[in-house]
Amino acid sequence: MLGALAFSFLVVLLPCVCPQGSTNRTYFLDKDGSFKMIGLEVQGNGPVAWRWKPHSEENTEKTLVTFTRRDQWWEANWGQTYYSDFYSTDKRDYMIKNESDSPSLIFSSLKYKLAGLFLLTQPENNHTLYQHEVFGVKVEKERYPVYSDNDVTLSCSISRLPHGVSLQWKHRESTQHNSGNSTEQLLINNTLYLIVRHVREDDKQKYMCEVQDNGSTVLTGNMDFEVYTYEYVTQRLYRSSTNRSELHLICKYNYPGNEVKFSWRWKSVHSQYPETQIASGRKGQSININRTHFGERLKPATTLFNGKDFTMHIVPVMFEDAGTYTCFVGTILYVTVELITVKGMSQTLTVVSMVVPWFRI
Repeated sequence: MLGALAFSFLVVLLPCVCPQGSTNRTYFLDKDGSFKMIGLEVQGNGPVAWRWKPHSEENTEKTLVTFTRRDQWWEANWGQTYYSDFYSTDKRDYMIKNESDSPSLIFSSLKYKLAGLFLLTQPENNHTLYQHEVFGVKVEKERYPVYSDNDVTLSCSISRLPHGVSLQWKHRESTQHNSGNSTEQLLINNTLYLIVRHVREDDKQKYMCEVQDNGSTVLTGNMDFEVYTYEYVTQRLYRSSTNRSELHLICKYNYPGNEVKFSWRWKSVHSQYPETQIASGRKGQSININRTHFGERLKPATTLFNGKDFTMHIVPVMFEDAGTYTCFVGTILYVTVELITVKGMSQTLTVVSMVVPWFRI
């Protein structure tokens, strides 16, 4: 049975004294946002209202709650948005509460999708007294188990990525810098992907995503994963078409009865043609290569097939190579590789063109 992924989070929130009209910032991890949004001293009896501009809905503004002073306490009149969006089915409770002695809000277990700009306003003249922007951060691993000699892709998403805010993947243990794994970081919109190539079976990988605001670390989210032995793999791989990247199509079969035909097939994402057999072979025989599309870029790991390792290499990877690669042992589908190609890949480079990724925000 595959072991569960381990997650651990460090959240550091520093108080800020902000003048009227300025914007305070808070960063939180998905389902772990717990903090207080302080309402300023309000003259008179109000009313004052907290309004919400979600990052996920551009040009949308919703009223959360309106406060009116009643003697020594503030009466809260919650809007429909509060009941429809801020109720946690996991906790069976609301993610926002109020204090009776001030128009302040207390958040708990806030979810990524609820990040946005919160404004304390005077409805009668539409004057904004205070702004507080809340940034959600979500750290994830692709849904597939991680097998040795293959790639793994981690993602670190932020609900909005303004100027001065940056994301960075790092090793949590300095010894892993020498583990032999090759890594690349790929920024797509508000998500930074970490691609770890050719992980080893004996590794337990420990990475963290660091959020920095003007050079200061404001939040970190950890991601651990185990590496398992290779068997019946389905995976997605990212490759650049501009830096002579390599693709290793690994198909290792360690069971008896391997006298059958092995084959690699490819279905292009750029055409409507059916899948094409690009390599085939039987134990003890030379491997046959179809060079119609790949030419000399497609090469077997060994010329003579040993009945176990039917690995292919594509060097360099071209943008048009995107698609689904499948390894068959006889009629049995043994390996599926979905290749996503991009035009540009580096630690800071944004994708120019790509096939739709598998992460959904």
